[in-house]
Amino acid sequence: MPFIDQTILQAYVGDQSFLTKAEAPAGLAEAINQADAIIYQKTRIAAPSDPSDANPKLRNIACALVVWFTGGMQGKLDEFELSRRRKQYDDAMAQLEAIRSGDEPLLDGDGTALSTAPTPFFSSTQRMTSAL
Repeated sequence: MPFIDQTILQAYVGDQSFLTKAEAPAGLAEAINQADAIIYQKTRIAAPSDPSDANPKLRNIACALVVWFTGGMQGKLDEFELSRRRKQYDDAMAQLEAIRSGDEPLLDGDGTALSTAPTPFFSSTQRMTSAL
């Protein structure tokens, strides 16, 4: 299951968006799958079985990614709208990178970390001065 569905997307984009019409636009499911894959690749957190159980921050990131991916479905967007969507996408990717690096740990509702900074596979306090 994905991080978001049309109901969650409606809370992000509002009632007037073509993304939330009764019949889902062609390509929406694929855009949601792409967002899920990017989130997983960056955080190693898989989408939950029910989108309403997803971490709110990851849901918001997924919505921003889907809105960016589906921008071409709407035809020509004005410069302001295009810039706004690009900023949402850039911010979402920056948040994913911060989660991945551990700079911004992802917390659940109880404040427990769902993600942590990566730990080095090899570490040493000695400086190598020659080949092994």
